[in-house]
Amino acid sequence: MSSTQSHAQGSSVSPSAVSFFAGDRTFAGEALLVDRMASNHYSVFGVQRTGPGAVEHHAVDTDIVLVLDGSATFVTGGKITDEKERAPNERTGSGIAGGDAWVLTKGDIIVVPNGLPHWFKQVNGRIRYCAVKIRQAAATPSYPAGVKFFKGVEAFAKNGLVFGASEGRFASIYALRRTQPLGVESHGVDTDVVFVLDGKGTFVTGGTIREPRQLRDNEGTGTSIDGGTPQPLDPGSVLVVPRGVPHWLREITGSLDFFAVKVR
Repeated sequence: MSSTQSHAQGSSVSPSAVSFFAGDRTFAGEALLVDRMASNHYSVFGVQRTGPGAVEHHAVDTDIVLVLDGSATFVTGGKITDEKERAPNERTGSGIAGGDAWVLTKGDIIVVPNGLPHWFKQVNGRIRYCAVKIRQAAATPSYPAGVKFFKGVEAFAKNGLVFGASEGRFASIYALRRTQPLGVESHGVDTDVVFVLDGKGTFVTGGTIREPRQLRDNEGTGTSIDGGTPQPLDPGSVLVVPRGVPHWLREITGSLDFFAVKVR
């Protein structure tokens, strides 16, 4: 995912470190927010576009795109015109002939499997989106088997799990609308990546779980968290909580709409 805003590429961070970007920071600096590709097979982007992007074809990377605001026409599939290599396992070109055109708007989710060309062909003014890139173990087969598209209105009305990868690298996507705090969580194997669409709240990371108990394998909870770092959520905020770090959506102001992507 590259940006038309001349963002430099970000640097890698410790796979055990919490990463937080307030809404006014997510799209103000580097498009690449968190790079844990070498250690955990994923990276996180915050991208702002005011014009078309480059044609992209990733041999081993699956893209999860989550639209935070704006609108664009996004093409998947088809044949790349003037195709050329731009990096190992990466190809580009001048455009895409054929393919499927998707009109992306606020709240929409689209999952593009590795090996499928894709392109932000047209932007209607401006679009801001976040993306999670997941590196598959090999170029074939592609995961998922085809493009998965979820309209935002329907996804948030469902208020829960939208997509779960049954093959390839594990990933699950949630579209959540909450008016009440969530319980304390601790995941033994999963990393949570949170993207705020609308609303405000406070998310606590780290600290010590009070009255801890096991919910099931690799999942724990408790009554609250002592200590920890309060992260103030607002529209556009991005929060990456690695496995093993206690976390808690402690407060919500009114209501909060957010995406959560689990990777491992």
